[in-house]
Amino acid sequence: SRSLAACDGAILVVDAAQGIEAQTLANVYLALDHDLDVMPVINKIDLAPYVGASLEVMERDSRKMRGERPFVFTNIRGDEHVDTIVEWIKKNVLLEDLQERRNNL
Repeated sequence: SRSLAACDGAILVVDAAQGIEAQTLANVYLALDHDLDVMPVINKIDLAPYVGASLEVMERDSRKMRGERPFVFTNIRGDEHVDTIVEWIKKNVLLEDLQERRNNL
């Protein structure tokens, strides 16, 4: 919990082939309790067909739970959508567009 107090955001990485673990879900709730922005990243999407996991169902459930808030399907090793994750970090954690936000006030 003290470690989360030092964070500005959190990335929830879920293995598409294994699903979400109870410990991971508990840490998400802790992050939300600390008012952190959370980016769910569903990784290893290339393995989903081999274990009978449906990316369509995962996407539908993610949209239902997240609404307009972002989430990403990726295969990190294959470099799929990594740029989206990096941009989220820049914007929501590093606040790279902070000066632009100030100028628009």
